[in-house]
Amino acid sequence: MSGLLSLSITLALALGSQAAASKTAPSVVLEGVVRDSTGKAVKNALVSAHPESRSAMMASTVPIVTRTDDSGRFSLTLKSAGPHRIRAQAEGLAAQTVRKIGPGAPLTITLGKGLSIEGVIRDAQTKTPLAGARVDAREEGSRGSPDEPELGVVETLTDDRGYYRLEGLSAGNHIDGLTSRIYNVLAVSRAGSFALSAGVRPGAEGVELKLGQGGYARLRVQNAEGAPVVSARLRLLSVNGLSVMGFFIYALTGPDGGAEVSLPAGAVELEVTKEQQKTKVTISVHAGQTATADVVLTKGS
Repeated sequence: MSGLLSLSITLALALGSQAAASKTAPSVVLEGVVRDSTGKAVKNALVSAHPESRSAMMASTVPIVTRTDDSGRFSLTLKSAGPHRIRAQAEGLAAQTVRKIGPGAPLTITLGKGLSIEGVIRDAQTKTPLAGARVDAREEGSRGSPDEPELGVVETLTDDRGYYRLEGLSAGNHIDGLTSRIYNVLAVSRAGSFALSAGVRPGAEGVELKLGQGGYARLRVQNAEGAPVVSARLRLLSVNGLSVMGFFIYALTGPDGGAEVSLPAGAVELEVTKEQQKTKVTISVHAGQTATADVVLTKGS
């Protein structure tokens, strides 16, 4: 009898502690809905959350991402109950960012039409317009996600005249007649030539990019024992000091620890990561040539 009593008391204490924990533990689920300016639900919108703590902003924390369902609803499981920066984007609509949001009441995000950037893509040598070139615009300072390469990017293709139009760009506030948000625009041709224009404001017209021939980087990644590191990610961070990390030009190493990636010509900074290991390497890439480098990844990298 005493054994049953002891068991009953133990179970009661355990259940009581669980109930108390459930009352005190904050919910870290943020739910909401994305609508357009007419109130219509926006399905398949990309929604991201990034903590606004100083430590998270200093670190290269990858945002938490999800997509809205057919009714425009989304659910994000946050890593903490603290304030987050929530961003929603959808094709053809201007992205919207709301600050200092935490779990609790459902959130409604409204996306408007936005502005555009348009212009022509040409070959740097022949000056002829290039059809079928991919043109991407990323808001300066925004963070990307390896799970969702489209996060923070608006993209399009040039037509037969080399003309492009990037739509649905956020303007931000207007200061002295200018939009407060600026974008970096990257163009890549089918042949692997590149052009990059920094500091372009939404609403700009006649933005011409001249594509020059790129090169290649071939990296061999090893661990401290000299064994090849398989499935390490090579990611482009900057070209000639200009950050392009949001465009997610990357490659994965194969069984021999090697990988080759097509890159713009110039002083190129690459990030190499595998799980919790990370390092950076800067190499000079010349047009039409292949630069090589050996990289060692260790737990302390």
